[in-house]
Amino acid sequence: MKDDDIRAIVRQTLDVAIEPVRKAFADLRSRLTAIEQRLGMYASDEDLDGPHGNEKVRFSPKQFRGPNYVGKKMSECSLEFLDALAEALQFSADNAAPEKAKYVPMNRRSAARARAWARRIRSGVSPPPAAARAIANGVAAPEAISAPDVDAPQVEAPQIDEPSFDEPSDADENAELPTF
Repeated sequence: MKDDDIRAIVRQTLDVAIEPVRKAFADLRSRLTAIEQRLGMYASDEDLDGPHGNEKVRFSPKQFRGPNYVGKKMSECSLEFLDALAEALQFSADNAAPEKAKYVPMNRRSAARARAWARRIRSGVSPPPAAARAIANGVAAPEAISAPDVDAPQVEAPQIDEPSFDEPSDADENAELPTF
């Protein structure tokens, strides 16, 4: 057998072995998406891309220690700020005073949007804002971020050392066997 034939057989074998994992991953992903939508944890892409999906930040959470993003759109905020904002909005919705009950749906929707924007930025679908891309010593991260394929896990075939056909092996009849 030639090396190319061996590689082709290994690739086919791996593809067959990985296919059930891909199907299971897709099933889990669809289940998780259904649960998230049912609970309202994340805003949908349609909502984020709609006219009100990229809302302006109305306040800065007390627990957040960083730049002030009040007045900026959610897509312009850092991940840490969006996480803190979502937590504060969710807390406000879950613990609303009776006179503030009319704001509960709006706070839940805003918390879901903040979580969804943070997820978009983390996944690379939407690049983080310039201020959040800055890293140590003022060196900025690249402008373009490529998003990984999120539909299936990325699996590469393991590297296989090419066998040496010149050296004798244990299977060779003429090979010298070690003596003890």
